[in-house]
Amino acid sequence: MKIFRAILTLSAAFASAVLLPSARAEQSGGESLPNIAVTEQLIQKYLSAELSFQRGDKFAAYSTMMSLARSLRDPRLARRALEFAISGSLGGEALKAARLWREIAPQSEEATQAVVGLLISSGRIDEVKTVLAQQLAASSPEALPNTIALLQRQLARVQDRSRAYGLLRELLEPYGDVLDARLTLAQAAMVAGDRATALTETRAALAKHPSSDLAALVLAQIIEDRAESIQSLVAFLQKNPKSREVRLAYARTLIEQNKVAEAKAQFALLLTHHPDDRTTLYALGLMAAQAGEMREAESYLSKYIQTLGDQPDRERDSTQALLVLAQIAEDKNDRVATSARRCAARCCSQRPKTPRLHARYCSKRKYEMMMIVPS
Repeated sequence: MKIFRAILTLSAAFASAVLLPSARAEQSGGESLPNIAVTEQLIQKYLSAELSFQRGDKFAAYSTMMSLARSLRDPRLARRALEFAISGSLGGEALKAARLWREIAPQSEEATQAVVGLLISSGRIDEVKTVLAQQLAASSPEALPNTIALLQRQLARVQDRSRAYGLLRELLEPYGDVLDARLTLAQAAMVAGDRATALTETRAALAKHPSSDLAALVLAQIIEDRAESIQSLVAFLQKNPKSREVRLAYARTLIEQNKVAEAKAQFALLLTHHPDDRTTLYALGLMAAQAGEMREAESYLSKYIQTLGDQPDRERDSTQALLVLAQIAEDKNDRVATSARRCAARCCSQRPKTPRLHARYCSKRKYEMMMIVPS
């Protein structure tokens, strides 16, 4: 009995903490919360729901919490009722709780996601369309790209892929001028095996947004013919010579084709527009080392290490560059520099790294370069 009373005392304290005005600001999650007068009857009902849940009576817990949520118009209580219903595998009741939560807190993305997820799982696709259309219409221009990405993830759960694709097209049709809408439709078309539609959507996106790196890169990926794909990158760069991402993609494509001299020219162009770009400095340093141009290699790689400083990122660190510089110093019979750089390289190698570019010095004392081109 004493233990039970202790549980009640602690539960009452918890219920008060949830419902007291002082806790609202911390737990609102951006939702508008009502002013609630905490009474003994309210605490008793809240505790009744929680205790029913603990005893395994999920429906009683859900019913009591839903009653509280309806009367108090508190989104936290509606969410808790939803949790009870899901825990008890009460599908219909879960949807009612989610709808009440969204009704009380219409700006809550979490509530909307809950409604959409439950509608999809129950196969009520027509109702999903209504909710998602409202979600798109309520998004500001700044938030629209994120809303479109969320919509795509939600519809990915629909088992009927063709129906999901058709619904996505219907929902995004009013947003044809939005870059993310066009590219999302292109991606969905590719997943559905419709390359022609994917090309149409991507070209429309690029026509509307002619300086979009993303549109140019997506188009190059979708074009099946390799030569035509490369030509699309060249055409984009002619109009947008300062584009870093597209020029990098073009340079990597040239590396894949073993056109090292042409790739080096592209990296050199990149360096004129982005003089401290690490990827460019690293690539030029390795290519210079491969070509036996040691002075250039030393200059590029030294500057690369300087730009890294003491804060290497996840994609690169100074280990491989230091090893190449150490070998260059050894070739010049600079024993002090060789020792220092190899020591630094050993220290750097303790850091986790996933370099996209790396070099190794072969037993025949010739520099080899390998470039891992992201898909």
